[in-house]
Amino acid sequence: MTPPGPIISSATSSALETFKSKYSSAVVGLLACQIDSYLKTLTTKVISCTEIPKDTTKKASKGKKETIPENPAKYEIELADTTLFPEGGGQPSDTGVIKLKDSEKEIPVFAVKRNGLTALHETPEFIASGTDVEVHVNWARRFDHMQQHTGQHLLSAILDKRNVPTLSWSMGKTIVPDAIVPTTVSEAVTALPNFNYIEIGRKLSQQEIDQVQAEINDAINDCLDIEVKIPDSNQSLATPESEAIIDPNTDKGVIRHVTIGSLDNNPCCGTHLRSTAHVSALTLFNHTQSIRGTNCRIFFLAGNRVVQYARAANDYLRKVNSTLSCTTEDIELKLSELSTQLKAAKSAEKYWSLEMAAKDAHDLKSKISTFAEVPENGYNGVVVYNAKGSMDYFRAVEKELGPLEQIKSPSPFVIVFAGGQATESGLIIVAGTSKEAIDDAAKKVKEAVPDVKGGGKGKWQGKVVSWKTNGIRAIENLFQ
Repeated sequence: MTPPGPIISSATSSALETFKSKYSSAVVGLLACQIDSYLKTLTTKVISCTEIPKDTTKKASKGKKETIPENPAKYEIELADTTLFPEGGGQPSDTGVIKLKDSEKEIPVFAVKRNGLTALHETPEFIASGTDVEVHVNWARRFDHMQQHTGQHLLSAILDKRNVPTLSWSMGKTIVPDAIVPTTVSEAVTALPNFNYIEIGRKLSQQEIDQVQAEINDAINDCLDIEVKIPDSNQSLATPESEAIIDPNTDKGVIRHVTIGSLDNNPCCGTHLRSTAHVSALTLFNHTQSIRGTNCRIFFLAGNRVVQYARAANDYLRKVNSTLSCTTEDIELKLSELSTQLKAAKSAEKYWSLEMAAKDAHDLKSKISTFAEVPENGYNGVVVYNAKGSMDYFRAVEKELGPLEQIKSPSPFVIVFAGGQATESGLIIVAGTSKEAIDDAAKKVKEAVPDVKGGGKGKWQGKVVSWKTNGIRAIENLFQ
């Protein structure tokens, strides 16, 4: 079936002429990309080109301003008309290139935004006013956006029949190119396309989700025509809000209506497919998300994203199969077995960690009891360094030691606990029998490990972002 061409009604033609009297370029709502969303290339003219002001300052952490490196210049270009859609209606902006007609030069368009009813194209280069150019849309990105956006209209229309209105929607980020072949589980997860969602006022039952899915499939298979219409001010499209605003003395523009056969009729500024057949497929996912009381988010993918999701999910499963050394059917059983083994391993680790903590505490008490009489600095000290030592482990040692003041010692003392390996993060704890001894020992710790950050009352605790070998050695020799 040959898809129908763009719907240009007499009202559309009238609106085009009306706005030409006020605006030097086509207005948002009547852009070439909105009149014919399948238009990939357009010959047009530069109306204006303005450099985007640069922000050369940023707020420092304490409210002071500091100079930051200057970013490359960027420009906002107004064209007589464009085939690049400016962000709006939940649909991201198009990207593409502007080709200078008299040369082979191509200038990328990073984004298109709206300033009132004017579309502005963000580029890295200046183009003089009056220059003849060709605008080329990134078609893969545009078609993906149309599949998701039209898919959302179709889903919302089916739900409207059940008196479940759509409160809001969000389009997931543009898909990862198929050329990226994941080689690890994490890469396979990254390759999964981002879900779209609609927010509705209540949760759907599994039966309702299945029924909605079936009706969506039918609508796609029925190849329903999708049209964009602009009604005259005296014309009605079945809704009170449908009267168009075609007034060159206002900045409201026109109201465009997207109709899906006799199924749906809704105002929308976005670009849409010509037929539900071009949606190709739409998949609702069984998992939902409760939000704002009784509201619920339903997640879905449409078009090529469904294919990509199937491929990426299959790649993900294959990587999981390889990692777990099992078939897909046995993944759940394998994970259950691993979970049981992990719990047993953690239980054993906790047991032996407590045993080690008890032994270390016993050894510490023995060492403390043999301290010499009060040295010149007023206290003795001992270091307990454990490369694998965690906060839980050192707390277990402290618990086994009990109140330090009750440990027999010929002098006041401090204990410095240190954990972590070279190049990795770690921790340092300073505990003792007097505040003066703890403060003095903490000062020595900071001299030995300059980048440690910490503090506290009763005892001193610090975090080491990244241990250095000489820092570990300095801590171990702190009291020698």
